[in-house]
Amino acid sequence: MKIIAFHIALFFATASVLAQSPIDRKIIVEGGKYHYVKIHPWNQMGTLHVLDGSDLMDSGKAYALPAGRGYFEPINPLAWDIADSDFYAVSFIDNPLNDRNEAIKRFALSGLRLWSEGVRAEDLIQVSVDYHMLASNEPYQFMLKQSNVLEGFFFDGISWEGNYWMVVANQGQLSIWKYDSETWQHSEIVFSETKGYFSLVVSGKKLRMISNNGTLYDVSLEGITAVKNPGGLTLLNNGVIVDNRDSGELFYVSNSAFDVNSTIEQIISKNGKPIF
Repeated sequence: MKIIAFHIALFFATASVLAQSPIDRKIIVEGGKYHYVKIHPWNQMGTLHVLDGSDLMDSGKAYALPAGRGYFEPINPLAWDIADSDFYAVSFIDNPLNDRNEAIKRFALSGLRLWSEGVRAEDLIQVSVDYHMLASNEPYQFMLKQSNVLEGFFFDGISWEGNYWMVVANQGQLSIWKYDSETWQHSEIVFSETKGYFSLVVSGKKLRMISNNGTLYDVSLEGITAVKNPGGLTLLNNGVIVDNRDSGELFYVSNSAFDVNSTIEQIISKNGKPIF
């Protein structure tokens, strides 16, 4: 009986923690739908939440993602994106079966299953491990050749104009990568004083990077160029970027603004600070 009681308590404790987990990195608005990811604090796997603007926070559909983030310090948020009905992710889960050289994945959104369909976390891990890669993780391999010491190691990826882009940073060095469905191209190594993680966005029909302190950079295979501090931001790790691809607008919303008793549209309208 004690064992049963323990597992029941563990289940409810996990559910409670999940309910309080912050949104990871960003919200993407596309086709009138709001998409965001939360990460399970123990098994590291992601959940994709899809809401209508009139839905209360966390009340929409919750899809089990066969992808997750790692938990070595400092924590890099899940590198994820949505494009052309596909979900892109760099699955960096801390699992001995997970090969980070094959971590870049692309899943059809239509193939994701709801958590209510009896999905188990251990099954998701296996799917993530076995699923064919979008591309070999050459950006990661290249970075390890420079140094196998991970210090200030951060990365993000985004699909843009039919190509998959990544920026990888370690020990104050950045490299920019572009995958054209066949081969990788990359920039020269760029020395950068950016601290903490960063996020890739598309703004003004340009690929850009927002650093943790809010500085905006143009990104290309030629390197990165600081544009300005766009305002509206404090630190990325204190909130999320709202990428409204329907309107072309970008907002910043602090973590403290999210309220399960409000609709997601109300939260963003009331608390969203325009970045550009």
